[in-house]
Amino acid sequence: MSLKIILLLTILSGLVGIALGYFLRWLLTLGKRGTLELEIKRKLLDAQEEAGKLIIEAEKKANKLLDDSRREAKEKEEQFKKTEDRLIKKEGFLDTRQVEIDKEVENIKKKVI
Repeated sequence: MSLKIILLLTILSGLVGIALGYFLRWLLTLGKRGTLELEIKRKLLDAQEEAGKLIIEAEKKANKLLDDSRREAKEKEEQFKKTEDRLIKKEGFLDTRQVEIDKEVENIKKKVI
């Protein structure tokens, strides 16, 4: 009978060993899955942080370009205004000069006649 008990204990310990092995394997799988999930979450957070930095950098560049464009437009507008003022002064000068020339022509005509 002791052989039956030994055989039964051997089979029982084998079954317990198999069950314990599967349980440990299941625990390891859960641990790995948890580690993978944490790694995925960490990578996702890193990617979101990088995306945020890129967005901020892009906004800064866009604002700089917009400011540069506005400054250039203002400079060109000032140049056009200066040119317009110069032309208006020149036109006034030419009108005055024309009036003087017309008066001189009239004076010369009066002297000739």
